[in-house]
Amino acid sequence: MRGGGPWAAAVAAGALVAAGCAPRFAMPLKVSEPRDPAPLLAALRSYNSGPEAVRLQGKFRAQGKGSVEFGASAAEGVGLRLDAVAGPFGTPVLAMACAAEDDCRAYVPARQVVYVDEGATWGWLLATLLRGRVPLVGTPAGAWEAAAGTSVLLLRNRDGWEERVEWKGGAPDRVFLGRRGEAPLLRVSYAEYGPEVAGHPFPRRLELEVRRPAQGYEITIRQVEPATAIDPDTFQLAIPPGTREENSRGRATWNEMGIPLWLPGPSRPEGAPEGS
Repeated sequence: MRGGGPWAAAVAAGALVAAGCAPRFAMPLKVSEPRDPAPLLAALRSYNSGPEAVRLQGKFRAQGKGSVEFGASAAEGVGLRLDAVAGPFGTPVLAMACAAEDDCRAYVPARQVVYVDEGATWGWLLATLLRGRVPLVGTPAGAWEAAAGTSVLLLRNRDGWEERVEWKGGAPDRVFLGRRGEAPLLRVSYAEYGPEVAGHPFPRRLELEVRRPAQGYEITIRQVEPATAIDPDTFQLAIPPGTREENSRGRATWNEMGIPLWLPGPSRPEGAPEGS
């Protein structure tokens, strides 16, 4: 581990997801009139249809905070488990578990603290990204062609959130998320697509840049395989006695980690009315 010791590694792993330089929130200019969003939506649904569950290993780096090695299991609608270690002896720095319809818990041994993200919105985003998929917020509001062979699908919800999904070469390229009419707050990039996993394209590098609090992350996935079954107990943490608990909302530590607690939750079920 370089750049800040075990706590820096824990801070880095606690946020988990991608980038490395200054934020790059510029979006390509439109080069066409509005088009029917249905084909892009169908392509997105096809892309997101799998894999439903994966096991993977890789490296996570947080800009200015260092890097850690991690192993993870992620299953759609079931949960997320991530364990991160640092240094030549593989010192544990983070254990994170999110079970469906439950809070997310991130245990940091160096601090003897477990951080609780009520509603597990951050865990939902992270689990979706680790599965190589696109997080969805809202329903289709438009589509168009942009420069350099890029197609754009626009999603919106009644809570004021707007998401732009950019496609290039038949797969997601970038995703922008923010409040409608404002500069994007989050940018996710999908890169280095390798061999398909469960018959679907899978990016081996994910980059995420957050505008508020300003932070960048990068995930490099070295090994990934579909998982036919993951024991539900995998998504539960065994917390040692005497561990202090902190709620994520309003806590300075979560801002230090660069976790965007303003994130909206996942898109509503198919057919449910907006605002539900």
